[in-house]
Amino acid sequence: MTPTASENIDQWMPNKTLQKAVLRALNGYGSSDPTKQWSSVDQITQADMKYLTRLSEGNITHIDGTTSFSLEGLQYATNLTELMLQSQVDTAYYGDITDVSPLAGLTKLTNLQLSGNRITDVTPLAGLTNLTQLGLAFNHIGDFSSLSSLTKASISNNDQVVFLPKILINSQTRTVTLPSVFKLTDGTVAPLTYKSGVLAPVKYDANNATAPFYYSVYYAGGYATQNAAGSLDYNTIQNQLPPVTSIPSMPNVTVVPVENRYYLVGVTSTANGGTLTEIQPYSLAAAAADVTVNYQDEAGNKLADSETLTGLVGDDYQSKMKTIAGYTFKEIKDNNATGKFTDAAQTVTYVYTKDPVKGADVTVNYQDEAGNKITDSEILTGNVGATYASVQKAVAGYTFKEVKDNNATGQFTSAAQTVTYVYTKDPVQGADVTVNYQDEAGNKVDDSETLSGNIGDSYTTKQKAITGYQFKQVTGAQTTGLFTATAQTVTYIYSKDPVTPTKPALPGTDDNNNILLPKTGSAQTSVVTKQATNQTKQQAAVTLPKTNEKRQLGLQVAGLAVLALTAGLLFLPKRHRD
Repeated sequence: MTPTASENIDQWMPNKTLQKAVLRALNGYGSSDPTKQWSSVDQITQADMKYLTRLSEGNITHIDGTTSFSLEGLQYATNLTELMLQSQVDTAYYGDITDVSPLAGLTKLTNLQLSGNRITDVTPLAGLTNLTQLGLAFNHIGDFSSLSSLTKASISNNDQVVFLPKILINSQTRTVTLPSVFKLTDGTVAPLTYKSGVLAPVKYDANNATAPFYYSVYYAGGYATQNAAGSLDYNTIQNQLPPVTSIPSMPNVTVVPVENRYYLVGVTSTANGGTLTEIQPYSLAAAAADVTVNYQDEAGNKLADSETLTGLVGDDYQSKMKTIAGYTFKEIKDNNATGKFTDAAQTVTYVYTKDPVKGADVTVNYQDEAGNKITDSEILTGNVGATYASVQKAVAGYTFKEVKDNNATGQFTSAAQTVTYVYTKDPVQGADVTVNYQDEAGNKVDDSETLSGNIGDSYTTKQKAITGYQFKQVTGAQTTGLFTATAQTVTYIYSKDPVTPTKPALPGTDDNNNILLPKTGSAQTSVVTKQATNQTKQQAAVTLPKTNEKRQLGLQVAGLAVLALTAGLLFLPKRHRD
C-alpha cells in the first residue's frame, strides 16, 4: 500500500530517529505479522502502526539536552505491549523525552521503560492500568501521585533531580523556605533534609579515561532546618560566588559549570535506596516598592478594596481580577496586570462597567397651559444610568411653549420621572356675541352691540342706562363668558318708566282752574270767587258717570259753558257791543 500525500509519515511522525526505530521493529523483532515488510519509512502508514507490538530502542533519545525527543505518531500503535526508550550511562544520563502524552491511549502496554530522560509530568500515563513494569528513574519528576491507579505496576522512580524556578531573596532578611515538591504515588509529601551540596549527573564519557564522569556541582547557599510541613527553612543566605569548576577530592569527575555556586538544596530518600533532589537557584535583592492594585468603575470610583503586592526588586508580580457583584470587568487601565517589582511604586487599575439595571419609566406628557392633556403621553424605558431623550411633538392647533422642568433629556434612575411639554393654543376666531337692548315686548330700545374674539377668549357685556327705561333682567347667554364656535346672544330687558297723568284745563280758567272774567273799560277782569272755583273743582272731581248717566252729564257741562259765555258778554265794553 502506497501512502497518500496526507499520510506522509513526516506529517504524523515528525521525529526521523523514531521513524527509523519503528521501521526496524516492524521489519524484525516488533511486528505482529512477520510476512509484511517495508523497504523505507515512507511506506509506513498510520494503519500499519497496528502491527507494531514491541519497540525497544534504548540509547536513542538524547539529542542535545534542550531539544525534545518527540513521541508523536506512537499513538497509532494501539497493539503495542512493550516500549523501551531509556537512555544509557555511556551516552548521557539524560535523554530528551519530555512529553509522554502520545502514549496515553496505549492501554495494552505492560512494560514501559523511560528512565534517564527529562520527563517532568507523568499524568498522561495514569490510564495505562495494564502496566506491570514502569521505569521512570533519572528524570525530573516531582509528583508521582497521578500513578496511584497503576496498581499492577512496579514503579522505579529513584534519583529524580527537580529544578525549581529561580527566586529572589531579600538581601536584608536573608531567609527563605524551600518547599518539598515530591509527592509519592500514595499522595504523601516526601520531607526534605538539608544537604550542604549535591552532584547532578550530566553524562558518562568513556573516551575520557581520566575523568569520564561528568557532573555539575550545587552548593547549599546557607543553612536550613526541616519544618513541620517537610520543607526547609533556610537562613544566613550567602552572597553568590562564581560556580565550581573542579573537585580536587574527586579527580575522576569532570565538573560541568553552572550559573552560580550557591543554591537552595534539599534531598529525600526513596524506598529502593535512591534519592530525590530539589535544586532552586536564587539571587539576593533589595525590597521593592509596593504595587497597588485598584478596582474602579469607568468614572474612577472605588468598587472594592485595593490590594497591595510586595516583593523584591526584579521579582515578578501578578495581580488578580476580582469578581464584583453588579459589575463586569472591562479592562486594565495601563495593561500592567503582570510585571516586575522595581524600586518605584506602581499601580494596577482594573476597570469595570456597571451591569445593566432596568430603570424606572420616564413619562412624557403633552399639555396646554392649564394642564389639560392635548395628545397621548409617551413612555420611555431604559437602564439606570442610560441617557433618555424625549421628543417635542407637533400638535395641531397648538404652539410649543416650554418644557416644564427643563428635563427633556437626562438619565434613567431607579425613580419614576415625568417630562411635561407645555403648549399654548393657537388663536381661532370665535363666533360673534350679539348684545341686544329691548323692552318687555321685545321692542328695540337702544342699538345692539356686537362683540368678537378668539375661541376661548373671555367676553364681557355691559348694561346700558336708557332714558325712560329701567333695567329689569338678562336673557340668553351669560353676561360674561368665553367666545366659542357658536354665535351667542345676550338680551338686556328694560321696563318703561311710569307716567303721572296731567289734569285737564277748563275753558276760561287759569292754571289753577280759576275762571277768568273779561275786563270792562279799564277795570280788571274779575276773578270768580273762590266759591265758584271750588264748585268747579268739585265738578271736575265728580266720579265719571255710568253709562246711563252720560247724556245728563253732557247737558250739565254744556249748560255751564253757555252760562260762562253769557257772563262774558255782559261785561264787554260798551264800544265793543255797539
